[in-house]
Amino acid sequence: MWRLSRLLLLLFLVRDCSTSTWQNPNRPFMSLDPNVHYNLSTFTAPDAIQNLASKKGPLLFIATTNHLYVLSASDLHVLQDLITGPTNSSECDLCSKCDMGSARPAQAEDTDSKVLVLDPVEDLLYSCGSSLRGVCFLHEFDNYEILYSSFLFRAASNSPSLCPDCIASPLGTVVTPHVHLRSVLFYVASTVDSNVAGSYGTTSVSIRRMLTSQDGFAADFHSLTVLPLYMNTYPIHYVYTFSTDKYVFFLTVQPESGHSKNYHSRLVRLSATEQEMKR
Repeated sequence: MWRLSRLLLLLFLVRDCSTSTWQNPNRPFMSLDPNVHYNLSTFTAPDAIQNLASKKGPLLFIATTNHLYVLSASDLHVLQDLITGPTNSSECDLCSKCDMGSARPAQAEDTDSKVLVLDPVEDLLYSCGSSLRGVCFLHEFDNYEILYSSFLFRAASNSPSLCPDCIASPLGTVVTPHVHLRSVLFYVASTVDSNVAGSYGTTSVSIRRMLTSQDGFAADFHSLTVLPLYMNTYPIHYVYTFSTDKYVFFLTVQPESGHSKNYHSRLVRLSATEQEMKR
């Protein structure tokens, strides 16, 4: 009888708990005290921020038109302001490093930031802009500043028909750097049209291998590009990229078909363990 009574009591408690409604306890919302003056760190850019890069450390990199800023991550204080354009400006110290020979555009260009990524291993920053045929700069930095910048272009190794060092498209580019077998690979996806894909043009999707000399990219890279017939009528916009140990992904916005006015998103996946675009 005692066991039966205990069982009935247990069933009653279970039934009572199952039918009750749990409610979130009322907790007062803690807002900022209006009587206290808060000094919050801020940074106001002169133009729209086009790219930023950071990792665990004291520095934050921000790019706008013709500027690359190095900020203290703790208080957003500007430590450096590197001038990246216009390309004919006497204030652009980086532009003086650009030995491109006949490949250098004759007309002065503003530099919009298209790529700003950090090396996955070393304290290196890669910046690629809309000017100078999308060629990139490599920046070495420590905990306080950018120490040295180099131009990743070898005039003798690039031509109008094949330019391994032409990375960024003025229409938009996303890049994921990835280390494979001690080599730094650039997984590059760019929006292109007939003008971009012309002389010294970049490709739609490619895997570029950084040379061990760190002055450019190997010429034997694999790539895919939209067929010339559809290049101006079938735009593929690459809006984001990310990676795992085995794969690199690109998120796109593109027409549903070659003749459709409706757009949708697709996810492109490449192997992160192969330098050839086999799958």
